[in-house]
Amino acid sequence: MIRYIVALTLVLGCFSCQLGKNFQRPEVDLPLSFNNPDSIVSYGSGMFNDTLLTSLIDRALTHNFDMRIAYSKIREMAEQRKVSRSELFPQIDVRVGGEKKTGHSAGTPKLFARGEVSWELDFWGNIRWQDEAALAAYMQTVEAANVVRLLLISDVARTYYELLALREEAAIVSQTLEIRKESVRLSKLRFEGGLTSETSYKQSLVEMARTKTYLPELEKKIALKKSELAFLIGEYRFDLPDIEIDSLQRPFFIEIPVGLPSTLLERRPDIRQSEQALRKASAMVNVRYTDRFPRFSLTGQYGLTSGSLKDFLSIPTSLISGGILTPVFDMGKNKAEQAAAQAVYEQAELSYRESVMAAFQEVDDALVSVRKAGEITESQQQLVETAIDYLQLANLQYLNGVVKYLDVLDAQRQLFDARIALNRAVLDEHLCLIQLYKALGGDS
Repeated sequence: MIRYIVALTLVLGCFSCQLGKNFQRPEVDLPLSFNNPDSIVSYGSGMFNDTLLTSLIDRALTHNFDMRIAYSKIREMAEQRKVSRSELFPQIDVRVGGEKKTGHSAGTPKLFARGEVSWELDFWGNIRWQDEAALAAYMQTVEAANVVRLLLISDVARTYYELLALREEAAIVSQTLEIRKESVRLSKLRFEGGLTSETSYKQSLVEMARTKTYLPELEKKIALKKSELAFLIGEYRFDLPDIEIDSLQRPFFIEIPVGLPSTLLERRPDIRQSEQALRKASAMVNVRYTDRFPRFSLTGQYGLTSGSLKDFLSIPTSLISGGILTPVFDMGKNKAEQAAAQAVYEQAELSYRESVMAAFQEVDDALVSVRKAGEITESQQQLVETAIDYLQLANLQYLNGVVKYLDVLDAQRQLFDARIALNRAVLDEHLCLIQLYKALGGDS
């Protein structure tokens, strides 16, 4: 019995085919390189060389809820792919039972045990196209998880450096406050000694009070930023390790050659995700096309039936049957479904092209931002050095009676503002490099 089914299946399989068009990635017209006239800098493969940051990223990849949900979706789609693929193979069931009729037509009770085989022959490739669509859906989920991973790494790094910058700014304010306190002490002594007016003393008190007002706001921002970072790594703020720094350092740079090839865009998981969505849409067009052709199925049974237990093993029965299901009249349903699937494919293709173009723009913009952020930081460093010289000169001339105390206060404010601006420029360098890392698809 079974050998007949196998033989018939092999014969039909020899004549089966897979109707439809195989997927081809659309050609996208892009420049051969980015518009980058100068050598630029980036972290390269070891983007995050801060050991504390890398440990936070590792914890986030393990405990972040969005990341765990993405991994769970991958497992779900892997099982869904198994369901789809199982349709390519026969379904075998075993049925055991008995029956007894009562009344006028009552007969001998029957016992039966039989194996049943059913198989839809994939004559036109319909099931294989469904399997390809399921595979593309699975790969789309994998790439979606890679997108989540890339965004998570970038967000953890961004939040970490923003926290460091806030702590550095708080340290600058605290150091400036100590300078203000010393200025108040000296101004008071000079006022009491009759060397200066009370106005200079009051001015020093105002500047000290003004500096104090910055600290509570910074402490609030630090607490909120720690809470944001803790949420990203799936923990509470109080469980975060202490983050102590001497100062926020500029990033460690390596050079990237001029004219970074645009083929690096293929590394981006969002583009790969968009491509898998297009592949799935292409397969579904073929599914809807082959839905318009007849379907072939085979059914076979082999078992034992008897009216008594003692004869149960001696009366075998078998059955083999085949069937064809073909659409005849459906008011254009199958044709409309194929047209709708084709429209979905066209939308997916446009989305793919848009994602590639957007990615190219993001990389190009990030390269410009990185280069200019470095120039801004160097200018701010020169400004800090100049402000230090200005303050030293103002203090010296004030003690010698050449300038007023207002000039000293102005020099102190200039240095304070310059140090704050430098700190923010260094932060912006880190953020621009993180943006470049994300635009290039991370380390995938």
